[in-house]
Amino acid sequence: MARKPTEYVQFKLRIRESFRLQIKAAAEKKKHSANIEAVERLERSLKRDEDSDLIQRASAAIVEDMRRILALTEERKAKNEKMRLQMEKELEHALVPVDPATAAYIRALFAHWTALPREEPNSK
Repeated sequence: MARKPTEYVQFKLRIRESFRLQIKAAAEKKKHSANIEAVERLERSLKRDEDSDLIQRASAAIVEDMRRILALTEERKAKNEKMRLQMEKELEHALVPVDPATAAYIRALFAHWTALPREEPNSK
């Protein structure tokens, strides 16, 4: 007959006497039995291992997301630079009939405008 996971069972364990005395002393400080102290410490240790595994998986997922974001950012930068060069080319073509002083002013405005940081539109 299989035991239930919630059933209490006796678990014999061989440990050094010095270790048993440490558990006993910690239990006395907390005013409970050495058995309770040992069980609580084992449970905390297993929980810490589970938490560590969860943190490692979450960290790996975050790193992968950051890599994807970086790749998308690089793609967007390349696309923006291509668009800027196209606009610059079209601007130069449009400025052919304009006097040199006005053309220089418009080029300076364009250079300033393309250098400004842009807020990304909310993509929904």
